Amino acid sequence: MHIGCATAVRLFIRPRVMEQLLATAMKITVHVHEGETGYLLQRLRERSLDLVICRSQFAAPELQNQEVMNEPLRVALPPQHPLCGQTQIALGALRAERFLLHSSLLGTGISDMLLRACQEAGFTPEVACWGLDTLPMLLMVQKGLGVAFAPDSFAQLGMQGLPVLVLVPLADAKLRTHLNMIWPRGHALPPAAERLKELILAQCLPPPTCAQAKGPAQVPGA
Repeated sequence: MHIGCATAVRLFIRPRVMEQLLATAMKITVHVHEGETGYLLQRLRERSLDLVICRSQFAAPELQNQEVMNEPLRVALPPQHPLCGQTQIALGALRAERFLLHSSLLGTGISDMLLRACQEAGFTPEVACWGLDTLPMLLMVQKGLGVAFAPDSFAQLGMQGLPVLVLVPLADAKLRTHLNMIWPRGHALPPAAERLKELILAQCLPPPTCAQAKGPAQVPGA
């Protein structure tokens, strides 16, 4: 089975899902591929990948797109930064900072949302670096090269042997990031890939409420 995935999948989802997957009776070898989203989606269309999990949001008639995570963004600050003690930070308070942003070559990603929000806050940020992977940008933040943005789940990441990385929630509740699982529409997945998809959905999506489980409420006398 071949999947393409983003950093968050490698760090927070794949280890738990792999534990469940390997506990089944299925004999499975998982090959994980990384790269720019457009490249991964092209490989998906060519059937050399079974699933792709990425941050970019887009619509394509030949692909099925299912959101599997939705979480707020945090700003990563260098050690000893004056804003480190804040419980929340408004984007406008970062207008003098150098930004380290994710490249978004296909669809709509985190950086597109952040740049729009900066314009709404009345400024255009200085972008010092565009990158594809969150972890290298967090290491750059630790060296004082700028500020970066990461999903809330990265706050649980312990980077041993490195200075403490401060991840502060952003005050704007609209600044959220979405992790999406993508597979070919109308094309049956191999059994192992289908099982992996089921495990990821079971782990990431909230259970249905009682009302959802029972269906829509009935109006008496209707």
